[in-house]
Order: sequence, then C-alpha cells, then structure tokens
Amino acid sequence: MSQDELSVRASVHRTEISQLERGLRVARIDTLIKLAASLEATPAELLVGLAWEPGEQKRGSFRAGDGAEP
Repeated sequence: MSQDELSVRASVHRTEISQLERGLRVARIDTLIKLAASLEATPAELLVGLAWEPGEQKRGSFRAGDGAEP
C-alpha cells in the first residue's frame, strides 16, 4: 500500500506517514489506532518488537524487544 493510499484510509497526512516510517515522529495513540484499522491489523501488531527500558538514574529509552508478551 502506498503512503498516499494509507494516508487517505487513515485520515492522516502523507508527510506524517513518511515521518513515522523513517522514525522521525512518534504516533499518537489515536493515530496508531487509525493506522492499524487501515492496515487491517491490531494496534498490538504494530507494536510487536518495541519495548521500553525504564531508567533508574537516567532517562528511560525504547529498545527493540523480542516480541514476547511481558
């Protein structure tokens, strides 16, 4: 599916789709839900492989997860 088609189906601007694909932008929860529905997927499926590392004495950060449920 092209960025243009996805942007129309999800009611999200094409440039936002591009920024999301390139990791320049983080999707809001409502955008994640729109994208998932437009791709006939669940929001959880779009998040597979993402995990958050809580910080103890420094800021937390995202890391690639193993896809397993916590």
